[in-house]
Amino acid sequence: MDEHSEPRLNMTVADLSNEQRRVLGVEEQGVLITALDEGPAANAGLYPDDILLQINHNPIKSASQFVELAKELPKGKAIPVWVRRDSESLYLAVRVPEKD
Repeated sequence: MDEHSEPRLNMTVADLSNEQRRVLGVEEQGVLITALDEGPAANAGLYPDDILLQINHNPIKSASQFVELAKELPKGKAIPVWVRRDSESLYLAVRVPEKD
């Protein structure tokens, strides 16, 4: 499993396998949240095992792409995220910290 950490949001994500994508019905996008520490992502209501589909209206296709997108998020702003939890889709807002 290819995992990538994003320190500003205090979360780790991993690429989904082809089998996971098929079962979840997310063929084109999505990464698995594998770990969350106390911080912006956890405060927004994200949980381990959520599937992160979009951040700031950008579809997420891989864990490495997510990290690159996260680096460009505006500091101090609430950013929309779209997640899949079980069979539900949720929109949440993650506030990006002012400092890295």
